[in-house]
Amino acid sequence: MSGQEFISKKEKLDFKDLVLQHLKRILEHSKNEFRQRKKIIPPSSNMNEVIILEENEAIIFIQMVELFSYILKPYFDEKITPKYNQCIKIINLSEFDYAKEHKKEMFEAYDILVGGEKPTSIPYDQITKILTIEQLKQAKILFVELNMLLHRIDYLKGTIYSEDSEETEEPK
Repeated sequence: MSGQEFISKKEKLDFKDLVLQHLKRILEHSKNEFRQRKKIIPPSSNMNEVIILEENEAIIFIQMVELFSYILKPYFDEKITPKYNQCIKIINLSEFDYAKEHKKEMFEAYDILVGGEKPTSIPYDQITKILTIEQLKQAKILFVELNMLLHRIDYLKGTIYSEDSEETEEPK
């Protein structure tokens, strides 16, 4: 028994549904302002102490777009590949690599943040903030490009216009 027998046809998702659900989640998430939020979980009968979780909405958006690009990668064409490579390079950078590879841009951004002071060094939390802003910018560019890709391959046509499509075209 392969386990497939226990999934009803209604519960089974095809690849197109998966893509559309992920796209919907990104759009739902992006309607909120991208900011740092703290979530406080009060003590209960199971826990003795308060837990404070910090969520950065921008990082969540970046990760969602990154995953969306990985899902759609088999459908990439020659138009999106260079933009994808450019965006994903920044999205995947660590703070250390960003500080090393983009030192000039980082100091210029920090100069704007602190208001004209010429710093000799930048605190780690500020490097993280500057990198997150750049990654968010690249994730937005990538998201637009992914949507243009979906349009080019007519991926959403059957869903948007409620036409019954035969089968989703296999990736090239």
